[in-house]
Amino acid sequence: MTESFPWNTFLNDPLLFLDNFLTEQLHSHEHFVSEVRRCVLNERHRWNEIELYDAFARTEVSSKSLVRFRGMVQDMLEDEYFVARSRDSPLVHCNLFREHTCDNDATDAFVLMPQLLESRRLYRAVSIPAETDWRAKIDSSNSASSSSVILKVYDDWKDIRLNDVIELVGIYYENNGTSNDDAQLGIASSPCLHVVAYRKLVIDHPSYCHYDAVTEELLKSHVDLPSTRQAVLSAFADVLYGDELAAEYLLCHLLSSVRHRVGTLPVGNMTLNLYKADNDLSDNLDALLKQLLTKVLYLPLQLDMLNSETLVPRKNYETDVLTAGRLQLPNGTVILIDENKLQEGPLNENGLKNIVALRSIIQWQNVSYDFNWQAVSIETNINMLAISAGKSMLPFSFTLPLERRQNVAQLHSIVDNGMVTLVRSYLSLCKLLPLRSSPEKTQEAVGRSFVLARRDDPSITENDLHQWVTLAGVLALSYGMETIDEACWEKAVAMEQLRRNRIKESCLLLCRYHLN
Repeated sequence: MTESFPWNTFLNDPLLFLDNFLTEQLHSHEHFVSEVRRCVLNERHRWNEIELYDAFARTEVSSKSLVRFRGMVQDMLEDEYFVARSRDSPLVHCNLFREHTCDNDATDAFVLMPQLLESRRLYRAVSIPAETDWRAKIDSSNSASSSSVILKVYDDWKDIRLNDVIELVGIYYENNGTSNDDAQLGIASSPCLHVVAYRKLVIDHPSYCHYDAVTEELLKSHVDLPSTRQAVLSAFADVLYGDELAAEYLLCHLLSSVRHRVGTLPVGNMTLNLYKADNDLSDNLDALLKQLLTKVLYLPLQLDMLNSETLVPRKNYETDVLTAGRLQLPNGTVILIDENKLQEGPLNENGLKNIVALRSIIQWQNVSYDFNWQAVSIETNINMLAISAGKSMLPFSFTLPLERRQNVAQLHSIVDNGMVTLVRSYLSLCKLLPLRSSPEKTQEAVGRSFVLARRDDPSITENDLHQWVTLAGVLALSYGMETIDEACWEKAVAMEQLRRNRIKESCLLLCRYHLN
């Protein structure tokens, strides 16, 4: 950190600080941004000294003030050109981090000195979709700023992608200075933030968002793994009729994510369908998940919704705005699909497109955004979970019929014993643990298990092996481990055998029912 950094001036009057910094030290704005990052991004206590834009209504934010913002990049807009320096003093960036030129000389410079013309990248950001109440309340006591805001980024923008969740420091302007004649008609009426510095949020849990990665040491220093894991399973079993196998699969599903891709095939994620479910299960499960996770979207598959609503984002070329659909979500979101809400009736063309969009996320982890003349495929990393009475019509990789062993508990154990805070940390951190190559002994055990399984049941394929390995990997994460040991592998194989047996028994019961 630079000892002479005028922090108080930066907080109270960022434009005055910028003017002094550029004129007295004759540094470029790139140097300014790097200095701010060093003093702000790497200083956790200083980061929190800056007001959060989401924390108050827009009318309470003073124009030209320094604010902090946390949100999702919802749209990428065209670059905006501006005059960076006045004609008489080329070292002064008089329009940097500003909505208007500082004097008439800058306008003259635009005409007479086109080499002073520079560009800044524009984005539209929104409050994080599907964010749960407890997570939103940590940073915000007011939802008035849920409308979009325009971000203006001067450099280092290549790392910003659609649907990224970012936290930034910027200079706030109530009225965007973009002309109404601009082709981007939706920009002029929006407030904007001139971005001084930003960072992607790797960990969305509020207690750990300043970390760039999760390690076993970080996890074990904040969570008692055995007791917390058991508390999670008990809470899930309470909701899932006492079904402990289903609770294990639900935990593994929530901790799974796309680790990498082989071509277009996502590797590491588990899509899960729990069926033989009552109509009220989805409401109970939705309520529990929203107590524990940071981003949950409840999606009832109602016929009128499928036929009338567009779930995927669509570009409106009249306003040059990307209209968000329900399926434009940041990575790590859990979508809880309630198929019990689906009524009988025909799907129209729009309804079929929505079903195709859901299938695409389940199978390939991508969403095709509608740009009228073409569809643009955007990769996702979303946990897809479905509750249904019968087996889902969608192609989930793991399906499991529920077994009722008890009635749903009125109060979940996880709430009763005050474990909520630990469980939130556990679920957030375990999901982001790195998963490394397995030891040689485990790899040998995998080979032996597959050979023996194929000998006993020739219907087992390499796809089954892939699912076993995926399940074993997520089980390892659930125990706070970065590699699959033999115990996790053997437990995964045993769980899969129980799941296959239960599916067969369910099919036999269904056949007997129809025969009678």
